[in-house]
Amino acid sequence: MNSSPIGSTNFGFSILELLISMTIGIILSVGLIQITSYNKRMIEINGDAVFIQENARFAISIIRDSIRLAGNTVGDGDDSNYDQACSDNFVPLSGCDGIACDNNDTGDTITIRHEATTDCLGQAVAVNPAVDTYYIKDNNLFCLGSGSVTPQALIEEIETMHFLYGVDTTGDLSINQYVKANQVGTNKILSVQVGILARSANGVRYKDIITNYSLLDATAGPFQDKKRRLAVESTIAVRSCL
Repeated sequence: MNSSPIGSTNFGFSILELLISMTIGIILSVGLIQITSYNKRMIEINGDAVFIQENARFAISIIRDSIRLAGNTVGDGDDSNYDQACSDNFVPLSGCDGIACDNNDTGDTITIRHEATTDCLGQAVAVNPAVDTYYIKDNNLFCLGSGSVTPQALIEEIETMHFLYGVDTTGDLSINQYVKANQVGTNKILSVQVGILARSANGVRYKDIITNYSLLDATAGPFQDKKRRLAVESTIAVRSCL
């Protein structure tokens, strides 16, 4: 007959205790996985939100700075050069509405002319004025400059772009109405409204949300690809001689 030595004690776990321990371990593991997954998703969502905002603001900034150059002459301290440029048969600003425009596949196109040594892509311009055309293709903001052979994408994930032109129809140098490019006619353009729709690179939503986005007088959507979007609009003043 075997017996344990006096003073010794044998400890062990019962099946019930093992099951309880395993259950607690599984619960803790699932909780950690969920927390990790949630944190990863929040990082992706926040990263995409920053990405959208930066792209939209950058796109607006590029268009705004270029429009402000419309009709500009190379600075030499003599404003009469600018007046001369305005009085010549020189069209500083023009546009095209919709997908019928050359190059683009969504939204509007705008073309800006001004005296410069380089175009929107930094290429040398042989003959003034420099002519820069902006449009959307393959969800990218493109520019084709008169000194460049081929257009180049400037910003990615810009889905569409629309313009309205503030025109003076009475000759009092005040904006009477905002119209599309094909309605400008011979009226002076005093300002330009631009609307841009930027989107995330990834589908970060949990489910499809059918949403339409308003851009000036146009509507974009509905979209069902789980991507986040941001519509941004801006009004840009242009020189009154336009």
